[in-house]
Amino acid sequence: MENSGNKPFTILHMNELFIGLMSGTSLDGMDAVLVNFGDSPQDIKIMGHSYVPYEDTLKKSLLGLHLPYTNELEDSLIAGNIVSQKAYQAIEALLKKPADIVKAIEELQQKNTALGKEIERLAKVQAQQLKNELKNDVQHIEGMHLLIKEVHTDAASAKDILFALRQDFSPFVGVLAHREADKCGLTILLDDALAAQNQWSAAQWIREVAPLIQGGGGGQAGFATAGGKNPAGLGDALQALQTKLRGE
Repeated sequence: MENSGNKPFTILHMNELFIGLMSGTSLDGMDAVLVNFGDSPQDIKIMGHSYVPYEDTLKKSLLGLHLPYTNELEDSLIAGNIVSQKAYQAIEALLKKPADIVKAIEELQQKNTALGKEIERLAKVQAQQLKNELKNDVQHIEGMHLLIKEVHTDAASAKDILFALRQDFSPFVGVLAHREADKCGLTILLDDALAAQNQWSAAQWIREVAPLIQGGGGGQAGFATAGGKNPAGLGDALQALQTKLRGE
């Protein structure tokens, strides 16, 4: 029941849009830019830009603030408010360019859709690889093909793997303890005939062992799952389920 050593794929963050603001030392105005941050530094793309100029009076006020005088605190407050208004105007002007914004959003959606499909494809590849590895761990014991294992994968993949293995082995009984990042869980799949013959209930078993991983779960007589937050308890949960299956 030791860990299989399988490692999950590392997936990069999806694209995101950000608005940046800048007023340089020239104090000539406020610039706003819409940037699409892709999956790598090479994917960074400027999607739109706007500029709002400063009036001469504002520029002079800002330049004068670098020297101390009687009303500098009050004047800095006034100037700060005006600069904030310029920033708002720059953002407003940027967002009023529908062609740029719509194009940026459409490109972002397309990239996210493509990335989502790639994540799904990689998850299926990983699940298939793990299934092929787990075939070697299936034991023929007391008239059944039994798999009890702890693996690195998510709950959905664990379910898919057990149902796929049932197509290759009959009668098949599978129990997977799975973990991914800070999540952990248990998945039980019982052969219907064996469950009826031995009066087994996956739902009852999952409720009994779920506290070991500080979680809860449920299901049916032949299939049940549980999720928890204590991966350290997976080993004890597997041991308890193995005892039930072997009638020890």
